[in-house]
Amino acid sequence: MINWLANKRIKQLLQPNQGNFSNWEQIHRVALVVKSDDHFTKQAIEQWVNRNKRTVEIFFFDKTAKAPAYNDWHCITSKELRLGLPLMALLKGFQANKYDIVINTMQELDPAMSCIAASLQAPLRCNTLMDKTSPQLIIKRTTESLTAYLDEVVSYLKMIKN
Repeated sequence: MINWLANKRIKQLLQPNQGNFSNWEQIHRVALVVKSDDHFTKQAIEQWVNRNKRTVEIFFFDKTAKAPAYNDWHCITSKELRLGLPLMALLKGFQANKYDIVINTMQELDPAMSCIAASLQAPLRCNTLMDKTSPQLIIKRTTESLTAYLDEVVSYLKMIKN
């Protein structure tokens, strides 16, 4: 039931695939979708952002929290969920901003994270695995460290020639 509902929401939210591969130099706005049980610290993420000199908005999914963990991140908590999925009004609100890339860091299929990623508007999508958001770039996560994975994504994006 949840997968069916998630797939329906993803189809409603997802913009047509533009198939745009940009190299790292052309990417200025990054949407990063992370989960609370991922291996990272806020300080490590902020250092990664500062080191890469990009505008990064972080969409932090924590299905057990009742209140946002961070004031400067987009925190999706249990209050914004129905049937385990983010509310459609919340997801539609995310569509207002445009990004150059959406990076979804989920380590296993998660319908809620796929819905969040689908709501974010970008011509290039990167996932750790294939899901219904049809990412153009799939980079398998071989490390527990989120920042090490993000560094790996950047190294692949630097290889793209336009």
